[in-house]
Amino acid sequence: LIKYHGHFCGGLVEASVSLTVALGKLYPNGVIDRTDTRVVSNNSPCGGDVASYLTGGRLRFGTHFIDKTLKEGEFIVQQISRKKTIRVRINPEIYPHDVRMKMKQIESGNYTKEDLREFQELQWGYGIKLISHSPFELFFAGEIENYSFPKHPLPELGVRHDNDYKNE
Repeated sequence: LIKYHGHFCGGLVEASVSLTVALGKLYPNGVIDRTDTRVVSNNSPCGGDVASYLTGGRLRFGTHFIDKTLKEGEFIVQQISRKKTIRVRINPEIYPHDVRMKMKQIESGNYTKEDLREFQELQWGYGIKLISHSPFELFFAGEIENYSFPKHPLPELGVRHDNDYKNE
């Protein structure tokens, strides 16, 4: 994921663990069919990259949507053929306050090189925390009944046919 995204950050680990929980509920046999999955993520470049990479979701096929109301570590994931939909979100109690505060400081433009180094160390610590616990302790996941995915904004860009006969 780091190679695909371009850098390490806590958001990569957070999104991958969150999506591991959701995909585990959709595909309990362990085989994840990325051609039969769609996702809604927030507008985070980090979480969005992980969502596309792990689920196979793409805008041009109407399988990856952005919802700016979703929080960090929150996704809506659906197995298209069964219409089974899972919402997963991070337990807010585990998100480190110091990471959020340092990120806000850096985003304000008022930071030093030492602040960047400290932020990177905080994120590594957060990532280690996430992978050192059961993901089901860190994230809440539940099924959503009758979830309506957003309408595809550009339906003429691409139509997938690899799922046309999935239920035959």
